[in-house]
Amino acid sequence: QIGNKCFSNCLALKKVTLQNSLTKSGESIFNGISKLEILGDIEMIPNNFLYMSESLHQITIPSSVKTIGSKSFYRCLSLHSITIPPFVTSFKSFSFGSCSSLIEITIPSTVQSIGNSTFYNCKALEKVTFEEPASIKSIGVNCFSMCGLLNISIPSSVTSIEEGAFKYCNNLEYVVIPNSVTSLAKNAFALCSSLKRVTMPSSLKLEIVGQKVEIINT
Repeated sequence: QIGNKCFSNCLALKKVTLQNSLTKSGESIFNGISKLEILGDIEMIPNNFLYMSESLHQITIPSSVKTIGSKSFYRCLSLHSITIPPFVTSFKSFSFGSCSSLIEITIPSTVQSIGNSTFYNCKALEKVTFEEPASIKSIGVNCFSMCGLLNISIPSSVTSIEEGAFKYCNNLEYVVIPNSVTSLAKNAFALCSSLKRVTMPSSLKLEIVGQKVEIINT
């Protein structure tokens, strides 16, 4: 484990080599650093690793990484883009929570699970692309809540969309839910004030209170 603010304001630091024995770190350990390259044959970005690294806008992640740890990029306020390695299989809870400058992200086809609140409060996040053939089975609780998404097409691998998954996505207008989805939480799209049209299986029920939304059944 690495303690809070361990490398804070080491402004010339550009590279750090990690070992798999590191599973958790403190808060703000790289605060003040704008660019960072992570090295080493690691399989997991440790929990809290870049927590509140508010100046970080560019980062390189090793291709060996399979798991993005809980809160590993939480409140990286300057991070506007990131390339997820091609063999990542899971995102843990709040891993990119409150990354308020993140504009778009591509989810590799290897990803099988996205934890609760993974992209919570990413207000600038307009575009999410799921690489095909997708492997993800579930959109977690509050996963994209309070994001800036304009539209979303759920991949055909998904079978469930959990509570509040897209809640408060106030820019979201169009949604496509595939026939593979058999479980849709009551408040999955609650308070999406701009929502105009949802294409979804006739077997599902979507409750939208206080606004008119066109439902196209498939």
